[in-house]
Order: sequence, then structure tokens, then C-alpha cells
Amino acid sequence: MNKLKIPAGVNVRGSSLRVYFTYQGKRYYETLNLKTTPENITYAGNKVAMVCQEIQTGTFNYASHFPKSKHLLENQFNTWIDHFLSEKSILLSHETCRSYRSKIKNHIRPYFGELHPVKIDYSRLLQWKNQHLHHLSTKSIRDIINILASILNVCIRQGLIRDNPAKWLEIGKNNISDPNPFTLQEIERICTTPTHDLAARNMAQFMLWTGPRPSEALALAWEDVNLKEGYLYIHRALVTGKYKSTKTRRSRRIVELLPDALAALESQQQFTMQKEEQEIDVIQMDNRTIRTETIHSVFLNRYTQKPYPRSDAYINSFWKAHLKKAGVAYRGISQCRHTFASQMLSIPEVPDAWIVQQLGHADTTMLYKHYGQLMQSRNRKRIVDIAALHLQQYK
Repeated sequence: MNKLKIPAGVNVRGSSLRVYFTYQGKRYYETLNLKTTPENITYAGNKVAMVCQEIQTGTFNYASHFPKSKHLLENQFNTWIDHFLSEKSILLSHETCRSYRSKIKNHIRPYFGELHPVKIDYSRLLQWKNQHLHHLSTKSIRDIINILASILNVCIRQGLIRDNPAKWLEIGKNNISDPNPFTLQEIERICTTPTHDLAARNMAQFMLWTGPRPSEALALAWEDVNLKEGYLYIHRALVTGKYKSTKTRRSRRIVELLPDALAALESQQQFTMQKEEQEIDVIQMDNRTIRTETIHSVFLNRYTQKPYPRSDAYINSFWKAHLKKAGVAYRGISQCRHTFASQMLSIPEVPDAWIVQQLGHADTTMLYKHYGQLMQSRNRKRIVDIAALHLQQYK
């Protein structure tokens, strides 16, 4: 046997043969279930030559060549899913990571988790999208495919694949629902209909005439409010029971209080201003740093005497029943923000920049996106008024 020529990448271990090769910068050894015969040695040499060629061309599939290998798990897509989630858990918020994990669990792992990334090609993705995702909204499909594409990018950086097949998937445009704000008459009914929970009604009036995101209203503290000067400072949010910094730096803002919003807060003083202070941990924008604050919450759940942990707690304990009692068609509390913007946009004299500042947008892009027709109507009225005033000078 010593006279036999052993090909490169093959060695003899006792009565069996073993091949070895370098893959992704790491040396791998695989024992073949073959006796040490001249024919089997030749086979092993051809095997390792084929493996090296496929590694060089980027078509190597570990599972095809060595389906029972102990190294196989580290080359499954599941491994890189876990790497992706581990990285994002440091960079993204708890809520965003929870959403990622849910989408991966329900739509990605069951179909691709045990595959080698090279097996996830365009035809497989297209079939998955058309058969498994077709019943979801366009936005959900887009979100899931974006997550999958990001994980495949991890595989590209690792050298497992050369191209990202997910980039070729076509996705329809999102169906963006138009705002459905409350009218002035509906606002009046919401804010005047009798209730046993005046504090919760104060919160509704505050949101309708200030326009915060629901999570920002839930996190508001008396330490952020200046009733004497008529303004407040928004710099935190409460999402699924966790305090966090605002969505963007621009979202940190000073908000001027209109008379009805100021009246709601003045009424709210009797319910929560003298309550016991609480110490909270606020996750900062880097999603790693924790800042401890001592606050007195403005809005508390009447039944628990604690802040509403999420918006649906407010909706279920007060909002739904109150709208029904007020004779107002149900809309979610996010429409309070749309209502404030719509009411301000209906007044030609109110500058766009002021509305943007109140809402915490970076610029007018979101205003045009959601309220384009209303803004055009207001601008037309403003132009007509200016033109009429100008022409009046010549009469």
C-alpha cells in the first residue's frame, strides 16, 4: 500500500480514507466510508478535486458532498440567520428585533433554514414568494423579503455566495391608506361626551390638539411640561412597556400647546401631578445605552394607576367605548395625529415649517406624502387670497 500514490487532499487513516480541503479560510477534514483500495483512493482524489473546483467557482454545496458531516450545521442558512439576529440585537430596538424574529420564524426559517445559502436561488425564492407570501399585505411582503435579502448579504460577506438572488424579486407598491381624521364636530363630541374617566378623555383631547405619536403621549412626564409658558418637550416614547428615546433626533422637539391642549393638561394636573414619582430606564438611540430618569407620568391607566404600557391598553380600556358613546365612527388613536395635522393645514396662515416642527418630521416630505391634496388646496386658497389682495390695490 505504501507504493500507492496518494493524491493531494487525501490521506489514509487506519483502514479508511480521509479528504481535506480549505473552505472559507478554514481547513476541513471529512472521513469517507470507504476501504483503502487503489480504486477508492482514486475516487477520493477525484472527489477532493471536484470539491476544490466548486469552492473556486462558488458552487460548492457541503450537504451534497458530505450529507452526514458534523460540519454541515455551520453551513446551513440557519447559522447565518442567527448571526444576523445577533448583530441586529445590538443595533436595533427591542421592538424591531421582536418583529424580525417573528417574521423569520414564520416565513424564512421553515423554508430556507436547513439549506446551504447556495441553494437559495431565484427560482426557489420566486416560488416561495408566490405561494407562501401571496396572502400578505404588500408592506409585509416587502419587509420579509428585505430581511431575507439582508441575511443573504451576510452570506455574501462570508464568501458563501457571490450574488443576492432576492434583489431580483419584484414587489408591488405599498397601498398607503389615506388619513381618516376626525372632523371638528367629531372632535367636539369626543372632548365633551360625559365619562367616568375624565383623565383618559384629557389624554384624547391632548392628542387631538397636539399631534404626538401615541407612544410619545404615553411616555409624557410632568417634568417635560411647562404650563406657564405653554409648551412641552418630547424626548422619549413608551413602546410595549419599555421606555426609549424618540424615533429620530428630529423627533426630539419642543411642542407649543394650543389652548385646547393646554386646557387638557391643566385638567389632568388633579389626577397625576401629585402621584408618587417613578424611576424609569430609557433606552437611548444606540439601543445599548440606558439612562435612568425619575418622572411623574402625565397619563395613567385609571384601573392600574400605572402608565399605559402600549396604545392598545388605552384603546381597549377607554377609546373604543368612548367613541361609541360619543356617536363617532371608530378610528385608531393614530388618527389623532392626522387630525391635528389636517386641522392645522386647513388654516392658510399656519406655516408648513411650524407644523413640521410640531410633528417632529425632518422636513415637509411626510406632509406632502400624507396630506398632498389638502396642502394643494390650502396653497391655492393662499394664492387666491394674495392675488385678490394684490388686485384690490389697483381698484
